[in-house]
Amino acid sequence: TSQSNISTPEISPNTTSFFKSVSNLPLTTTLKPKQLFQKSTSDADLIIKLKQTVARQKKTIALKRVTISKLKKNLIMSRIQHRQNKSVHFMNFLKFPSENSKTLVNMQVSHSKFKP
Repeated sequence: TSQSNISTPEISPNTTSFFKSVSNLPLTTTLKPKQLFQKSTSDADLIIKLKQTVARQKKTIALKRVTISKLKKNLIMSRIQHRQNKSVHFMNFLKFPSENSKTLVNMQVSHSKFKP
């Protein structure tokens, strides 16, 4: 008899009533595997998330515009600098009859109206 008591544990009345109440619960609806991990969000939450995404993307676009405009400006300045260096380098090879004529040509080359 001691063998039978060891193999079957005694269940308290509270435990039996708990098991009965659990067995009487309605079955849950079966969810598809994709739906198990989906967050249930309302339309308002979705709209807020979309607005935040749009605001974040506007910021990144603005930053990229700033970067592009800076790069364009640097490119233009480097082209102007290259052109000026080229003209200065070219001016050093020329022979002028006087310093005044060299100064006059330098002024004409460096002035923006006369640049091609």
